[in-house]
Formats: sequence, C-alpha cells, structure tokens
Amino acid sequence: ATGYMPGGVAQRYEMMGGRVTWFGKPFKRHFDSCLQYLGPDIKRDRVVHVGDSMDHDVKGATGAAIDSLFIAAGIHAEDAGLRVAHNGEAEGDLTPEA
Repeated sequence: ATGYMPGGVAQRYEMMGGRVTWFGKPFKRHFDSCLQYLGPDIKRDRVVHVGDSMDHDVKGATGAAIDSLFIAAGIHAEDAGLRVAHNGEAEGDLTPEA
C-alpha cells in the first residue's frame, strides 16, 4: 500500500501522546459489531469473513471465532507467487507448487 494508511496515522498520533481508540480489523470488537448489525438470529458458525489480508481479515476473523476465506490474489498475491492483471484476475499457473 502507498500513502497514509489510517492505522499508520493513528499509530503515529498515539506515539506522540494522543489517545487512540482502535476499531476495525483485526480487532474483535469490529467483528462483534458487524454481527450485532446483522441481528440476533445470525450465529457465528453461519458467517464467513472474506478478505485478502492475513494480518487483518484472517487474523481478525480467527480472533472473533469466525471462519474466513482468504483471497490469495489480493494484497498477498506476490507473496503467493501470483501475478494479478489490472482487471483483478490472477494470471498464470494457479497450481500450488509441490
């Protein structure tokens, strides 16, 4: 990512002595709030969080006891050995290396 990321700005502000209330992925409170918004009939075991960040999406869902689906062709595509075209589709061989 390039530019200022909200978490980076908040972290810097906190280092300068500012008070920060952390909310969002990967914090459990974010996931709890989303479930609350969906209503009392929605149970955690019926929800899956889809995301492309191991540090935010997968870690956050796991910490909130929610299943997750990792999109490898997202921000970690290069780490996974994938090339992603401008249209968002993965290019090349998607077969895992042995």
